[in-house]
Amino acid sequence: MVTIIFPSILLSITRQEKSVILSATTVRDAFTQLSSRYGEPFKRKLLDNSGQPKRFLNIYLNGKNISFINNLESQLQEGDELTILPSVTGG
Repeated sequence: MVTIIFPSILLSITRQEKSVILSATTVRDAFTQLSSRYGEPFKRKLLDNSGQPKRFLNIYLNGKNISFINNLESQLQEGDELTILPSVTGG
């Protein structure tokens, strides 16, 4: 089982759940399950038209950015933590 952690900025699309436990084998699999669980609000906020996570999204596997591992194909193991953080922008 893998724990997915959401920051407070995403709680409006995760039904106020700060974390959820899934049985997923890859980051892509986890996002597929999250899309099914949270539906259109999740998809609109975090995924682009092709179903990929939007560019502003930072995804960390056990504290390491998945872009430095194997992106969406990063393998998940029992006890892993996946953190989804939108980039903060402004001026």
